[in-house]
Amino acid sequence: MSRGIAQGSKAGLVTAAGVSTGLLGHTAFATFGLGALLRAANGISNEEKIDAIVKSLAARGQARPRKVGTLSNTINALFMKTLDEAEVASLVKQLQKRKLIEVVDDKVSYRPPISQP
Repeated sequence: MSRGIAQGSKAGLVTAAGVSTGLLGHTAFATFGLGALLRAANGISNEEKIDAIVKSLAARGQARPRKVGTLSNTINALFMKTLDEAEVASLVKQLQKRKLIEVVDDKVSYRPPISQP
Protein backbone atom coordinates (compact mmCIF):
# COMPACT_ATOMS: atom_id res chain seq x y z
CA MET A 1 0.00 0.00 0.00
CA SER A 2 2.81 2.39 0.89
CA ARG A 3 4.54 1.55 -2.37
CA GLY A 4 1.37 2.43 -4.26
CA ILE A 5 1.21 5.79 -2.50
CA ALA A 6 4.90 6.54 -2.98
CA GLN A 7 5.37 5.25 -6.53
CA GLY A 8 1.93 5.29 -8.05
CA SER A 9 -0.94 2.90 -8.57
CA LYS A 10 0.89 0.77 -11.17
CA ALA A 11 3.69 -0.05 -8.68
CA GLY A 12 1.08 -0.82 -6.01
CA LEU A 13 -0.76 -3.23 -8.30
CA VAL A 14 2.49 -4.99 -9.29
CA THR A 15 3.43 -5.37 -5.62
CA ALA A 16 -0.03 -6.70 -4.72
CA ALA A 17 0.09 -9.19 -7.60
CA GLY A 18 3.54 -10.41 -6.50
CA VAL A 19 2.48 -10.87 -2.91
CA SER A 20 -0.71 -12.70 -3.95
CA THR A 21 1.22 -15.03 -6.27
CA GLY A 22 3.69 -15.81 -3.50
CA LEU A 23 0.91 -16.59 -1.04
CA LEU A 24 -0.83 -18.89 -3.52
CA GLY A 25 2.42 -20.72 -4.25
CA HIS A 26 3.21 -21.08 -0.56
CA THR A 27 -0.29 -22.42 0.17
CA ALA A 28 -0.12 -24.93 -2.69
CA PHE A 29 3.29 -26.25 -1.62
CA ALA A 30 2.19 -26.49 2.01
CA THR A 31 -0.97 -28.38 1.01
CA PHE A 32 0.84 -30.85 -1.25
CA GLY A 33 3.62 -31.36 1.28
CA LEU A 34 1.15 -32.09 4.08
CA GLY A 35 -0.81 -34.40 1.77
CA ALA A 36 2.33 -36.35 0.92
CA LEU A 37 3.18 -36.66 4.61
CA LEU A 38 -0.31 -37.93 5.44
CA ARG A 39 -0.20 -40.42 2.54
CA ALA A 40 3.16 -41.67 3.80
CA ALA A 41 1.78 -42.09 7.33
CA ASN A 42 -1.13 -44.14 5.96
CA GLY A 43 1.11 -46.14 3.66
CA ILE A 44 3.45 -47.58 6.27
CA SER A 45 3.03 -51.13 7.51
CA ASN A 46 1.73 -52.07 10.93
CA GLU A 47 5.22 -53.32 11.79
CA GLU A 48 6.64 -49.86 11.07
CA LYS A 49 3.84 -48.26 13.08
CA ILE A 50 4.55 -50.51 16.06
CA ASP A 51 8.26 -49.68 15.82
CA ALA A 52 7.47 -45.95 15.75
CA ILE A 53 5.11 -46.31 18.74
CA VAL A 54 7.70 -48.26 20.75
CA LYS A 55 10.40 -45.65 20.04
CA SER A 56 8.07 -42.78 20.92
CA LEU A 57 6.89 -44.37 24.17
CA ALA A 58 10.43 -45.34 25.21
CA ALA A 59 11.58 -41.76 24.64
CA ARG A 60 8.87 -40.47 26.98
CA GLY A 61 10.45 -42.11 30.02
CA GLN A 62 8.21 -41.76 33.06
CA ALA A 63 5.80 -39.52 31.11
CA ARG A 64 4.28 -42.49 29.27
CA PRO A 65 0.47 -42.70 29.20
CA ARG A 66 -0.95 -44.67 32.14
CA LYS A 67 -4.49 -45.26 30.85
CA VAL A 68 -5.66 -46.96 27.64
CA GLY A 69 -7.57 -43.88 26.48
CA THR A 70 -4.53 -41.66 26.88
CA LEU A 71 -2.35 -44.25 25.14
CA SER A 72 -4.81 -44.37 22.23
CA ASN A 73 -4.79 -40.57 21.94
CA THR A 74 -0.99 -40.57 22.07
CA ILE A 75 -0.77 -43.16 19.27
CA ASN A 76 -3.25 -41.25 17.12
CA ALA A 77 -1.36 -37.99 17.69
CA LEU A 78 1.90 -39.70 16.70
CA PHE A 79 0.34 -40.38 13.30
CA MET A 80 -1.12 -36.89 13.02
CA LYS A 81 -4.64 -38.10 13.87
CA THR A 82 -4.95 -40.00 10.58
CA LEU A 83 -5.90 -43.34 12.18
CA ASP A 84 -9.47 -44.38 12.88
CA GLU A 85 -10.52 -45.81 16.24
CA ALA A 86 -10.43 -49.40 14.99
CA GLU A 87 -6.87 -49.07 13.74
CA VAL A 88 -5.70 -47.48 17.00
CA ALA A 89 -7.42 -50.26 18.98
CA SER A 90 -5.74 -52.84 16.75
CA LEU A 91 -2.33 -51.28 17.39
CA VAL A 92 -2.96 -51.34 21.15
CA LYS A 93 -3.95 -55.03 20.89
CA GLN A 94 -0.77 -55.74 18.92
CA LEU A 95 1.30 -54.07 21.64
CA GLN A 96 -0.41 -56.34 24.18
CA LYS A 97 0.02 -59.46 22.03
CA ARG A 98 3.75 -58.72 21.69
CA LYS A 99 3.91 -58.29 25.48
CA LEU A 100 5.16 -54.71 25.14
CA ILE A 101 2.31 -53.46 27.33
CA GLU A 102 -0.03 -54.97 29.87
CA VAL A 103 -3.53 -53.61 30.42
CA VAL A 104 -5.37 -54.26 33.69
CA ASP A 105 -8.57 -52.36 34.50
CA ASP A 106 -7.83 -49.70 31.87
CA LYS A 107 -4.36 -49.09 33.38
CA VAL A 108 -1.30 -49.57 31.17
CA SER A 109 2.07 -50.87 32.32
CA TYR A 110 5.08 -51.17 30.04
CA ARG A 111 7.60 -53.91 29.37
CA PRO A 112 11.07 -53.77 27.80
CA PRO A 113 12.12 -52.29 25.44
CA ILE A 114 9.60 -49.53 26.20
CA SER A 115 10.23 -49.52 29.95
CA GLN A 116 14.04 -49.48 29.71
CA PRO A 117 15.69 -46.13 30.48
